[in-house]
Amino acid sequence: MPDDAAAPSGPRSGWPLAVVRIYAALLMTVAIPMAAGGGYLVSLGGSPYYLASGLVLAVAAVLLWRARRAGAALYALFLLATLAWAVWACGFDGWGLAGRLAAPVVFGLPLAAAGFRRRLA
Repeated sequence: MPDDAAAPSGPRSGWPLAVVRIYAALLMTVAIPMAAGGGYLVSLGGSPYYLASGLVLAVAAVLLWRARRAGAALYALFLLATLAWAVWACGFDGWGLAGRLAAPVVFGLPLAAAGFRRRLA
């Protein structure tokens, strides 16, 4: 039987910190181009959604890199705001909503995992 004495315990046990940081880095790789493209879109008179979303995702990525629960909470608020924006933009058209919500929801799934949340302070 393996010795469990070396296993991490307490509020920060869960997924390895490296996994959380890889997730945060991936989130940042989405956030930067989203904010840059959103800024360009605003300069053309378009929606500020992508600029604001990119900035929010960048802040969430930094918080998650630091293993802070606030990063997960901020991502949840981003999802709620994205849902509201998607319904405003296309109503309750299923395909319109799917195109606007699929990637953010799938990208947020790791944050719903108990092991991921346990790693966050």
